[in-house]
Amino acid sequence: MFQYNINELLELPNSLKGQNYSDEDIKQFQKLLYSLIIRFRQIINEKNQSISTIVEQIQQTIQYWEHRILNRLRSLARNNLSFSSYANKERIFLFQFEQIIEAYSEKQKLFQDETQDEILSSFLKQDLEIISKQCAVEIKYFDTHLPYRFKLFQESNRVSNQQKPIQKPNICILGLTKTGKSTLLNILINPENITISDNGNRKHFSTIDKQKGIQISQTCESETKSTFDREIDDFVFTDTPGFEDTDRENRLINQIKIFSQLQRSPQLIFLILIDGSKLCENKNELYSTIEHINLFFGDKLFESKLENFIIPVFNRLESNTMDYIKKIWNIQIEANCCNEKISYFLKAIKNRIDNQRYIQLLNASNFIDEIELKDLIQQKQKYQDQITQLINDNKISEQLGYLNKQAIQLQKQIDIKSNQSPQINYELLQGIKSNILDLSRQLQNEQIQQQAKIAFILELNAEMKESYDIILTYQDEICQCLLTQVTDVIINNLLNNHSRKVDDVINLCSLISNIIENYKSSENISVFAFFDQIIQQFINLFKNQILVMDLIDKLKSVNNLSQFINNGQKIQNISVQYLEDELELIKKSSTSLRFEVQQQIKKNWNIFFKTNKIG
Repeated sequence: MFQYNINELLELPNSLKGQNYSDEDIKQFQKLLYSLIIRFRQIINEKNQSISTIVEQIQQTIQYWEHRILNRLRSLARNNLSFSSYANKERIFLFQFEQIIEAYSEKQKLFQDETQDEILSSFLKQDLEIISKQCAVEIKYFDTHLPYRFKLFQESNRVSNQQKPIQKPNICILGLTKTGKSTLLNILINPENITISDNGNRKHFSTIDKQKGIQISQTCESETKSTFDREIDDFVFTDTPGFEDTDRENRLINQIKIFSQLQRSPQLIFLILIDGSKLCENKNELYSTIEHINLFFGDKLFESKLENFIIPVFNRLESNTMDYIKKIWNIQIEANCCNEKISYFLKAIKNRIDNQRYIQLLNASNFIDEIELKDLIQQKQKYQDQITQLINDNKISEQLGYLNKQAIQLQKQIDIKSNQSPQINYELLQGIKSNILDLSRQLQNEQIQQQAKIAFILELNAEMKESYDIILTYQDEICQCLLTQVTDVIINNLLNNHSRKVDDVINLCSLISNIIENYKSSENISVFAFFDQIIQQFINLFKNQILVMDLIDKLKSVNNLSQFINNGQKIQNISVQYLEDELELIKKSSTSLRFEVQQQIKKNWNIFFKTNKIG
């Protein structure tokens, strides 16, 4: 726990660029933290100490350093949000001295002889050596501030670390806020979950049962709370929250989330939402959508043949709107466009229109089935026409009373129908879904035939670029240190966990050796897949190795992002020699021990038979 708290301090910002005051507090904080780690390692490295002495010395160290570090952090918290959690803290180190000593004492009582007590001491000795090595890494790289730099990438990439590849093509829905992305997703998920509401001004789509993570918005604020993935038929549909965020920091985080999700699929299709009613009046919103797409996905998108990747979706249309859009496209929408990338995108959309590779989504009122209501209105109108004719002809008769009575009855039915929930033409909605899926399959086949691919590029801000370059310098070395830590944890457990039989230890060593051989012989097994396979054999053991697992997560975060960064470098390979050598020693010792035990058993049986024979 003490080392975990130190790691949290190492992850804090190492400088205060752009602040209006001296960063003397930062310098003093760093100096105190470095001294604390040095002292901690000295305590751990002292030989032949009891656990009580170690705990007591750590307690004294905390009493000396904690309030000094805390004062610096409180000072920093007054001007920097990164330190705000320390503004009112009374403690930094959650070190339970009495409980540790008590727990250790209880464990010692379980052992009845000196041999077993030596086993406990051996285990502790090995554990302290592991902690000492971890401290040595912290000291060695202290001035590079690697924990903080790793944290920058880990926080922004936490979701993608848990994602696995998918075999279905990914359809990414793009559009500005309030262009109908959520409506389209809900139609795709289940057309029969759609209803039509009337807010007084116009009819609009809404849902009967709200979908988790997504709802249809009637305001200008986005209603999609987080990145949304949904498998529908042969595809995975992805919404894009934050797509139009102009803040560079937020955009980078959103890019990482969305790029990581899209990169999992073998093929990619963009559904581009275009508000048809606004396009008839002004082309600015369409231009803005294209600019946001360019800003978000980068130049690589425009280096590709866009027609292979896009399906335009024109929504909020009346029945004749699309004809008007086609008519004005060249003379108004594309005309006088001075931006080369926007012009290129517009030509790709026009190509889709000309080849009937686009979707029309009419206004909600067009999906209301009013046939029955229209029939009632027509019948009433017939009666009204007959009544008018009789009155004009001055033919006042019983027939006039009958017709008037029928017209009144029909009006009542019309009033009832008008106040009822609208009858929705679900066949039309299902047709929208089918058209999108059919066009997507066509595009998928074309991509396969033409081997069309898109690569995404992240534009890092200055701080992250500096951090990434520094991490690249050390990542292979850090990964090698990590494997050493993992090896030490495993070997210590194999040596000192006496709940295992000797044969179990030998089999486990053989299993790990096979994993190592597979990793060495296959180019398709990444370093992190290798770590996962090893750790899976000791899953409960590594649940308590918080710092080891955290470092794996940090390295994996940077490694995942490298595929989206110009000149990005992944961790290629690490030497597993140390792990192999240690496993070999364990196997030899265990095999030798098994042989000795077998010989002793054989000897005891011989003595037993001789004794019985004499008897």
